[in-house]
Amino acid sequence: MKVYLFGLKHCFNHSLEPIDNLALSKLFDLTEGDVIKAWEYWEKEGILSLEYVGTKDIIVTYYNISARLMSHHTKTEAETKKAETPQKQDPDSMEARVAHMYSKIQQMYGSRTITQKETQMFKNWITEYHFTPETVILLVEYSMNLIGKKEKPFTAKQIINYLKSVAEGWYRAGIREAAEADAYIRKSAGEQKLVYDVFKYLGLRRAPIAWEKEMIIRWADDYHFDMDIITAAMQRSSKQDIRYIDAILKRWSQKGYTSLEEINAEPKKGYHQSKGDVVISEDRKKVYEELDQLDEAWLWSDDNE
Repeated sequence: MKVYLFGLKHCFNHSLEPIDNLALSKLFDLTEGDVIKAWEYWEKEGILSLEYVGTKDIIVTYYNISARLMSHHTKTEAETKKAETPQKQDPDSMEARVAHMYSKIQQMYGSRTITQKETQMFKNWITEYHFTPETVILLVEYSMNLIGKKEKPFTAKQIINYLKSVAEGWYRAGIREAAEADAYIRKSAGEQKLVYDVFKYLGLRRAPIAWEKEMIIRWADDYHFDMDIITAAMQRSSKQDIRYIDAILKRWSQKGYTSLEEINAEPKKGYHQSKGDVVISEDRKKVYEELDQLDEAWLWSDDNE
């Protein structure tokens, strides 16, 4: 400290003669090495700098301590702030994707807040069913769309049960990725429309039974027939009988028919036509007359889950 203060005094008093390390060592009863160590110490503290000229002379430059301290404080504060500021989250990280998933689901829920039970359920789908966060978003979107078509509003408990049912179905179907979920939704929509069109053509004003849906879907998936060929089979049947129509389509498939031209070239003998149109009771006719135009809402009835 003596060395520093004495040097500072000389720095501000230009009338004094320059002093060297040897003189300082004699003045303070120190070795010349101790004097040099003192200068180097204060240089390390950042309040002065040393510049060697030749082998003996040293130019000592003193800094403004207040300015130095302020600069150091600002730098430290900036470094601390930088350290405390969280790094920008990678949008592709699982943490960011899960956070986005919850945000999207909350938007779908509207004013109703996601419950803790639902939060855990969605998390379990990711860990146990191996769904991606994007798959969970599609699942909830798909389910909420179907729930919205119900005549009666669902309670929170009913929504959870419905979501669980759909999730289990998707898991059994081997769905994991969002692309697989999207393809499944599109395929399901196509199947539902096919079933709806068949029932509408046949005048069936009810929800389909499970085996009826499976049989109708088979006409497209296994027999590879389009709606035109399916309609041709229904025209050749006087019955509102899915099994009877299936028998016609199965025979056409076995014969290798792939077009209406091939089907129309086949003689129509052997088809059940002698009994005329389907006999409908007067009571049934009255019911049909009272029914409004059927729309796709029937697809989402409880019997059709």
